[in-house]
Amino acid sequence: MNQSILRDRILRALSLDTQYAERLEFLGGKPASVLICFAWSTGSTEPSVLVVKRAHTGGPHSGQMAFPGGMSEPHEYGSDSGVVQTALRETEEEVGILQGQVEVIGRLPRLTTLTGFDVTPVIGILMDPSEKVILRLDADEIQEAIWIPWSVLTAPGSYRKEWITVEERRCPIHVYQVGPHRIWGATGSMIKNLLDRWDSLS
Repeated sequence: MNQSILRDRILRALSLDTQYAERLEFLGGKPASVLICFAWSTGSTEPSVLVVKRAHTGGPHSGQMAFPGGMSEPHEYGSDSGVVQTALRETEEEVGILQGQVEVIGRLPRLTTLTGFDVTPVIGILMDPSEKVILRLDADEIQEAIWIPWSVLTAPGSYRKEWITVEERRCPIHVYQVGPHRIWGATGSMIKNLLDRWDSLS
């Protein structure tokens, strides 16, 4: 799979009316965006996806695996360009990928979180090989950043459904286990939605 094939397949996947699977939604929330960033290393036949581990700050997402991103600035509210700007700006601040290094190709539907965020996942492709882009992590926010190969993310056994209790309701969560890293919550739901769309094209 090359960049052209990936771009075309993601665009077709994003055109589908695929809702988030078994997810409890919450009212309102602070506007935020994340970047689901695909990249290739030189000579590779498959893309990888960038996932970060948030620093242990004591906040609601402390220590969790996530896509880079964060809250919108006031001037970014209420517009399509603002949603994209938030994702690119926050990614540059958190891991050092320059905004001009990413080709934005679309987005998944918004989702709300128990922790009070209204998140838009933006999808982009890194225009340079991943090994040529030096990640510079903001130590106050990011503990670790990893490129997860597509075959690892989609491997049999990487996904499982677990259950948690939220507001006295038993709710499913989507969990991806990548080595020692447990990816769940809103990030797990985003991955599940993207892969559900992807599989629908097969």
